[in-house]
Amino acid sequence: MRFSRLISFILSHFFVVIVYILFGTAIAIPNKKATRSQDKSIKTFSMNEINNSLVLEQEAELETTSDDRLKELAGINDRLAQIVAGNIAAPPELLKGLGFHKSKAVRKAVAGNPNSPVITLFLVGEDFPQELLNNPVFPLLTLEDLKRVENISSDGLASLIQQPQVPEFLLNYAAKHEDKILAYMAKMNVAISGEMLEGWHEEAAIVIRETYLKYDILDNYFTEEEFHKLLIYSELLTNFLEFIPPVIIENLEFRDNLGKNPNTTATWLRKLAHDPTRWIRNSVAENPNTPLDILELLSRDRNYMVRRDVIDNPNTPVEIIESLAEDSSIEVRMSVAKNSKTSTDKLKLLAGDPSERVRMQVAGNPNTPADKLEILANDDNFQVSQLAAKNPNTPTKILESLAINSSAEKRQSVAENPSTPIEKLALLATDSDRWIRYRVGKNPSTPINILELLANDSDNSVRDGVAKNLSTPLNILEFLATDSSNPDSYNWIHKSLAENPNSSAKILRFISTNPDPSVRENVAGNSNAKSDILQSLANDSVDSVRRYVAKNSSTSSDILKKMVNDSDVLIRFYVAKNHNTPIEILEKLANDHDDLVRASVSANPKCTQEIKETIFRNFAKLEYPSFSRLTFFLSDYAESSVLVENSNSVSWLERYAIAKNAETPEDTLKKLAEDSNRIVRATAKESLLYK
Repeated sequence: MRFSRLISFILSHFFVVIVYILFGTAIAIPNKKATRSQDKSIKTFSMNEINNSLVLEQEAELETTSDDRLKELAGINDRLAQIVAGNIAAPPELLKGLGFHKSKAVRKAVAGNPNSPVITLFLVGEDFPQELLNNPVFPLLTLEDLKRVENISSDGLASLIQQPQVPEFLLNYAAKHEDKILAYMAKMNVAISGEMLEGWHEEAAIVIRETYLKYDILDNYFTEEEFHKLLIYSELLTNFLEFIPPVIIENLEFRDNLGKNPNTTATWLRKLAHDPTRWIRNSVAENPNTPLDILELLSRDRNYMVRRDVIDNPNTPVEIIESLAEDSSIEVRMSVAKNSKTSTDKLKLLAGDPSERVRMQVAGNPNTPADKLEILANDDNFQVSQLAAKNPNTPTKILESLAINSSAEKRQSVAENPSTPIEKLALLATDSDRWIRYRVGKNPSTPINILELLANDSDNSVRDGVAKNLSTPLNILEFLATDSSNPDSYNWIHKSLAENPNSSAKILRFISTNPDPSVRENVAGNSNAKSDILQSLANDSVDSVRRYVAKNSSTSSDILKKMVNDSDVLIRFYVAKNHNTPIEILEKLANDHDDLVRASVSANPKCTQEIKETIFRNFAKLEYPSFSRLTFFLSDYAESSVLVENSNSVSWLERYAIAKNAETPEDTLKKLAEDSNRIVRATAKESLLYK
């Protein structure tokens, strides 16, 4: 067979093969000593080789092609790599490498190749379970030695057991798996548990209720970037409340995010305040929209964490806060002790609390009376006394004493205290400890003459403290920006100046050309940066710098319009959230090719109901099974063509949603009525009764 295929190949491409035989070696590995005329002829043939890609494709397909040549062909382009990956004569080592190829088509071909190493098959099988099951070597491998199945990851096994033709031995193995989710998936297969006669919607609702939004509905593991996307998605999903089916609202994590969302209505917060799940009540306790009567109710909650979060809510009145000053929970008393609304009487009470953690919060509260701070400054607990030394209400005599007769750590606390007398700041400005001088440089009460002295300090960190100080005069900031006497600190100082909200446009413009990207990032994020600076940084070659421009609330709509086509996803993400972004740009980003960018538009206060509907409909474009996609398939907004297109989803929950949706065509329902999953199967049969 191989010989006949070779003869056919040679006859159909006789001339090209002759040329290849004559010049093949030179083409594959150009001779560095070749003459110019030889080089020219080689380049001409290389162009012909591209134009006759079919020749290379057939060569990549031939089982007689050498291992070295197959490796060479696989490196030319993705199409050839795909053909090589499907070649049953490709060496296992080459297939192992192609299993990590960036192209899905290549990895898919590896999954179907019986010559692929076992470990490689299990790896690529996570994404291509049907190809793995169809691989002729798969049943031989697993039947020969069931232990090999243990090499399949949880992700891969979850995908495999949801396929229609999964071997029964694999189902039985998964049904006994220590992972309860995997075991549950396997037991839902009709081959194990038989047909479902009742309760399928109730069982699906339980699974939906308990599924974590920040994972996909197969409970897969993700890269850090994918996980970050799903985390943001789970938070943004509550912005589409008006489109979401009731079964989704029952999800625990969805209700938690709904409780956290600052746009959630008082009506919903009242409902969630009675939720049996503690962390959902926590979310309501923290929400700035929660009505006062609900905050009062939650302040008596049985769980101390809910009571604590009520205290931390900025809208909680002082009466509720102080009612918890003698709470049995240390965490609750700590929250009362640090709250700026707590009265001096309650702070005096808490200053004698047996818990040092509570006393630490009292020592740090700027409302704590001076007489109590004097006591706390000498507390047996070092952290309590150190916090008291920082408190602006601490008596002057205590600060003066600590500035001279205390440890370096306490002198550092005195050095950053805005109530420290000027003469003591002058003394501490000459301290041998550089971190003490650094804190004097940062202290907003440090006089100009001392700041001038510290701006010329030999230690970079001390000068950095002056650059950070919000009270440093403009002339000193300008001196630090232009001073090149200490090149080692140039970038360091510029970074702090770029962060300082008092840096002038002149300073920001000067340091905006600093070669250190972290300096330019801070300039791009400074609200004082003028339009010309931001426009320049919007074209910066470093992505992170442009991201800061996109985030800056001072960035004009004109600049944001130009950034909407940026290749960096996060830049478009921040443009979508920026309050200055015009509505026509939001409409464009609602159809962005990246799912995260589309979803982030919903967080913009300018986002209209029409734009939200567009974003919601675009949930169907998500590449992998996800809670957002499931939500769409369950809704009235899913079109029949979309439901048909996704009816082969690897996720049984998505197939269940499609089987349940009234827009799903009859022929698709008939197919789903033969599904291996008993819930999907029963749902499709039920839906067919109404067609």
